[in-house]
Amino acid sequence: MKPGFSKKLGFWLSCIIQSVVSFVDRQRLFKARLLVSRLERLSADSIWARRASGVRASLHKALARLDEAQGFDVLDTLIEMGFDILEKAAQEVPDSDERLRR
Repeated sequence: MKPGFSKKLGFWLSCIIQSVVSFVDRQRLFKARLLVSRLERLSADSIWARRASGVRASLHKALARLDEAQGFDVLDTLIEMGFDILEKAAQEVPDSDERLRR
């Protein structure tokens, strides 16, 4: 093995790992921003609207103060909560075909 080969390999591996981590972080940020916009669209008549409002506000705060030291733990939890609320709110929406049959 050539001298310095392991250093170069280590450097390239760290670059690849950093790229993958960066991609995953961008995906998380995209999901969080998408959730904020979707949670804003919930009908005020929905029983989930109030809970969605709190999660949406928390997502805004988490996105605003996100830094390397804090990490993505809080954001991941809020994303899970947001998707759960959207799923439950969607179950309240009546089926359009069923409405037309009436």
